[in-house]
Amino acid sequence: MWETLQELGKDIVAPKTVTLMTAAAVPTPAAVVPTPAELSRDAQDWQLSPTEFQRWHRFYGFTVDACSDDKGQNSHLQKFWSKERSCVDV
Repeated sequence: MWETLQELGKDIVAPKTVTLMTAAAVPTPAAVVPTPAELSRDAQDWQLSPTEFQRWHRFYGFTVDACSDDKGQNSHLQKFWSKERSCVDV
């Protein structure tokens, strides 16, 4: 918490960037072939990685996930908005 306050005091309003490992240190993953079921799912149902969300949440303290699916399955917070459950309707 103290580190966040210090960063905000220095006008740092975005999370720190992550230093990437060199290519030699990263093991090469095996090729992943998607199944037909994976190919047919909704390609617009994306979720921000939990690690990335926590980095931003630490700075801004979000109270609602404004970009969730209708059931909240890709939401990072208990309170969420979606296309069918918008902030106008809540």
